[in-house]
Amino acid sequence: MHFKIATRKSKLAQIQANAVGAKLEEIGHSYELVLIISTGDKSQKTNGDLSKDGGKGAFIKEVQEAVARGEADIAVHSMKDVPSDFERPEGFVIPSVLERENHRDVVITRKNDTFLMLEKGAKIGTSSIRRASQLRATFPYLDVVHFRGNVDSRLEKLDNGDVDAIILAQAGISRLGLDARIDEVLESDIMMPAFGQGIIGIECKADAADIIAELKKINHEETFTCLTVERAITNGLKGNCHTPMAGYCEYSAGGSLRVVALVSSKDGSEIIRSRFKEKNTDPAALGEKVAKDLISQGADELIKETSVND
Repeated sequence: MHFKIATRKSKLAQIQANAVGAKLEEIGHSYELVLIISTGDKSQKTNGDLSKDGGKGAFIKEVQEAVARGEADIAVHSMKDVPSDFERPEGFVIPSVLERENHRDVVITRKNDTFLMLEKGAKIGTSSIRRASQLRATFPYLDVVHFRGNVDSRLEKLDNGDVDAIILAQAGISRLGLDARIDEVLESDIMMPAFGQGIIGIECKADAADIIAELKKINHEETFTCLTVERAITNGLKGNCHTPMAGYCEYSAGGSLRVVALVSSKDGSEIIRSRFKEKNTDPAALGEKVAKDLISQGADELIKETSVND
């Protein structure tokens, strides 16, 4: 089978799509890329506010539409950019993911400092509400500024002195071969990652039975299970791109699913956390349990506040 893979045109997106293509080649298929310029990519060029330009869906809408029109068979996404299921159009499924890379965030500074060496008033560039709220909670003396663009343009702005440090996903930096630029890896107790961070997902039409059957052959089961937990949390919270929420699931050494999650106010003054560890459990049910626990602590009120403020 020859697969047409729809993907954003950015360097990182093409690397991720080619990683999927390589897996398909391993099981006897061929592929080509169908390059799409998304609304999110256009917005990045103008440093626009992502939350006002379609949120996370701004990066995947046109890619999905290419599949819907039959111009491509599958679409490849960074799962952290894929909205909650209730925000996604009907008729699409994500039957397969690649093995998760590191889920953490990293700091890249202008002076090759560690994060704790940054002085009061240092400018930290990020467009992520999740990152901004956690920075304000833990490092209130730093100045968090709105900062968009692809990785190369962010690094260029950093080097030019627009900001003193930037925070990016380690998985993306590693895929681009830029590990040498990393000054510090942030542990999750300091910076909780986005749900789905580090995971490459493959989407297709829900009725494409032959394609789904082939995609399942390259699916990484453990990653898929953890992603199922994480997406069940976002679905249960009914969160969106305006919501400062974060978390991840992983397998413990003993084979249990360990999941941590949080919801915060935008200014970081209030953070609600949840933590579970269960064995032989249904992943979707576990994610729903985490969401209910967060809501029981008042997460729904924080989510309403962030939506109203926007």
